[in-house]
Amino acid sequence: MELEPENAVAADLAKFVIDERLNGLASGHLEDWTSDWSPLERIEIRNRLAAAVQSREVDIILRPPRPSRPLK
Repeated sequence: MELEPENAVAADLAKFVIDERLNGLASGHLEDWTSDWSPLERIEIRNRLAAAVQSREVDIILRPPRPSRPLK
């Protein structure tokens, strides 16, 4: 996500969405980033952020599969 320039804002916002300790700051941070954006641009960045946070790659990082125990 952070490698593509068009995802810079979404990548920055993701750290506030993913970390429960920072969730309360997410909406203010989004407003700071997008206060001069059009409504459509704000919708697009929220959709980009949601897609990134809900992606399989991020899900695996946040919730790694439990190692299976060997059968005896």
